[in-house]
Amino acid sequence: PSLCQIEKPETCAAGSYAAFSRVERHGATILGYSRRFIGMYDVQLDSISEPTTFDPSPDNYELGGVYRYGSDQALVVFAEGAWLDVEVHSVGSGNLHELKLSSDGGTARAMKLNLNEINHSPAKMTLLRYDMYASKYAKEMRLSLGHVADALDGRSLDLFCAAFPLALVIR
Repeated sequence: PSLCQIEKPETCAAGSYAAFSRVERHGATILGYSRRFIGMYDVQLDSISEPTTFDPSPDNYELGGVYRYGSDQALVVFAEGAWLDVEVHSVGSGNLHELKLSSDGGTARAMKLNLNEINHSPAKMTLLRYDMYASKYAKEMRLSLGHVADALDGRSLDLFCAAFPLALVIR
């Protein structure tokens, strides 16, 4: 099935199929042609359990990415308000993946998530390791770029401890 980004469904006056506003966008999987409405498609909106019928026009959808990962693939996902280290357990319909999330106690728990272009990434390293490298990099940048030579006596001034705001002046 192909995927698309479609706009938020609202109930029509007739209640026969979904109309789409321009306020909020959703990822969706095209399930197939609608058997009830000629020229329309049945779609499964991400995070909404019931399929709906969609009437495509050039300005109410755009193609989206298709994400498929194999079992045990390490990912970093944004879910439950934070970035999390997970492994893929299985792939469902569209971009829906069942994931294994390791908790602090060492026991894994399952979660389902529709992956899109902004809520996940293949994991090159764990979040803990990333944070360690990011902190080390930030410290190196502060050490190498956080000082400027005093124009009068040449002493090194710490930019992060300046008593007054410094600005770059280009003439």
